[in-house]
Amino acid sequence: WSTDWENTLINNSAIRRENSIAVNGGGESTTYAFSANNLSQEGALRGSDFDRTAVRLNIATRVNKTISAGLNMGYTASSQNYPTQSGNSYNSPIQWIYSVSSIYPVYRHDPNGSLILDSLGNKIYDYGANQGSLNAARPSFQNENAAGAISNYIVRNNRDDITLNGYVNLDIMEGLTFKSTLAYQKYLYDNYNYSSPLYGNAQNVNGRISQNRDISTSINFTNMVNYKKEIGNHTFSIDAIQEAYQFKVDAMYSSGEGFLPGVGVNNGATNPVGVGGSINEERLASYLGRVSYNYAGKYFIEGSYRSDGSSRFAQEVRWGNFYSIGGAWSIKDESFLADNETISALRLKGSYGELGNNKTSSYFPYEQLYNLGTSELTNAGITLGNPVNRNLTWEKTASANIGIEVGLWNNRVRFGADYYNKESIDLIYAIPLAGSTGSTTYLTNAGSLRNYGLEVYFNTTNIQNSDFRWTTDLNFSFDRNEVTALTQASVITGTKRWEEGRSIYDFHLHLLHLHTTFHVRRLDATQPILADAEIINRPSLFPSFSSCNYRRLR
Repeated sequence: WSTDWENTLINNSAIRRENSIAVNGGGESTTYAFSANNLSQEGALRGSDFDRTAVRLNIATRVNKTISAGLNMGYTASSQNYPTQSGNSYNSPIQWIYSVSSIYPVYRHDPNGSLILDSLGNKIYDYGANQGSLNAARPSFQNENAAGAISNYIVRNNRDDITLNGYVNLDIMEGLTFKSTLAYQKYLYDNYNYSSPLYGNAQNVNGRISQNRDISTSINFTNMVNYKKEIGNHTFSIDAIQEAYQFKVDAMYSSGEGFLPGVGVNNGATNPVGVGGSINEERLASYLGRVSYNYAGKYFIEGSYRSDGSSRFAQEVRWGNFYSIGGAWSIKDESFLADNETISALRLKGSYGELGNNKTSSYFPYEQLYNLGTSELTNAGITLGNPVNRNLTWEKTASANIGIEVGLWNNRVRFGADYYNKESIDLIYAIPLAGSTGSTTYLTNAGSLRNYGLEVYFNTTNIQNSDFRWTTDLNFSFDRNEVTALTQASVITGTKRWEEGRSIYDFHLHLLHLHTTFHVRRLDATQPILADAEIINRPSLFPSFSSCNYRRLR
């Protein structure tokens, strides 16, 4: 045979269709804009396609001199069908093209070379596990056929996304405003996988179906009061912000095996493999105060203080308090540099701030959870989840930064440098537990980490006129990190081992002793192959970029 697998699997004439409509208008006090779009596209692989429909509506209105409001609404629905397209699985068409010889046919043939048809007169895909002398069992890639996978496997993703964003703005008095915003989003994700009972890697179990469905809903409600005042060269701005956030995700999954041909739903399974689901919720309440001041556009200072309460922590440690302060000095605006034609910009800046992190692997790490659906023979039961920690609280990162920005010759040359130091304390970490405890991990605040370094940039506009522009951009970064505290001597995390005083990216390898002939020594008491661990640090990278464009050519 001389099978052209590429032409068999690749769609060289994929069609793309897109239709759009847009309407906008309004009057002096109210404006609106509506748009709708549909995209339908065939994929590069046969059997793959994508379809999306999106609708948008924006309305803005001014009720009177004091009140204005707006509403943005959107809906997007998409459906994607695609065969496996990546990885090293041989039901992946791309992998198949480069791995399987053309001597193997797409369809089964009898010893005379004629096509073998099923009872309905359809061609039968050759999965390489045949009996007989012609096209018998392949030496490799058995029970797979990429063309058959496209026809007999279904991988489909459906998504629906609804967004609503509304606001009301009040101009209470000169310099004093109030704004309230409400954002709502609902997202549905449905993943469906079907493997035929007649052919392929699910034939031995008479077909397989799995389905996952997630529905997530988020609501964000924000109220902000701003007061701004200018007195001569003095400019003040004060903000008070309250925010409430709620998130819920409802997930389910099911899988089954053993289906009659043509049955594509899980309740047709003769062997229900698994079913499960979960409902998780979280809430976050935040209060923020911020004050900023600048004098004559030369001296700037800003400070903020916020308090956040998270439902992921127990009531007694639920709230975290964080503050920040920063300032800048525009030296170029001083009288002694105002007329300097060489220096077009010179600015010093510095800041210090704290930031909290509440992202835990569990939505309720302070509540004892139970695993349902456990069985002992025919008796239903429950088992304990991981142990609780009512003292688990916010992870905190304190960041300090100082920098300089310089512009020369009307900013044709610009460069700057920033030194930063970040200290993360009370890291949220899942400590592994001994198997005898009956649990795998324990979530706690364990250890601290320091990240620090210097970042430098250099930009030049080498040539610039009405027809041609040539710029060069250089960026250098010297980044370091260090584990400054752990609750134990070392922690294994993925492919790395954390130790105090070491980087989290250090590799720990063993030294290997070789003979001068490059053969490994045999292990004995006097010449061990393995020695103390060697630390190999990751290298630093120094990228540089240059670009030019002529008129509209870049």
